[in-house]
Amino acid sequence: MRREHRACRCAGLHGVEYHFAGATKFIQHPAAGTLQFGIEFLTSPSEPDQSLIVYTVEEGSSTAKVLPILASWDPSSAITP
Repeated sequence: MRREHRACRCAGLHGVEYHFAGATKFIQHPAAGTLQFGIEFLTSPSEPDQSLIVYTVEEGSSTAKVLPILASWDPSSAITP
């Protein structure tokens, strides 16, 4: 079962409407190259003006493989122009 279908089923139990945007966002990282994310939106019927935006990655993708490496880097050692 794909993740968005599980989220839809689980979110419905808590009064949250699940909307899958189907959008893809590309971010060009100076060291890691192109990172690809799926974008999903969660909204609540009681607060329709508020949304939770969730960025996802495909399991096994190059983005999924590089994110733990990026997360482990010390921010003070970042390359600055």
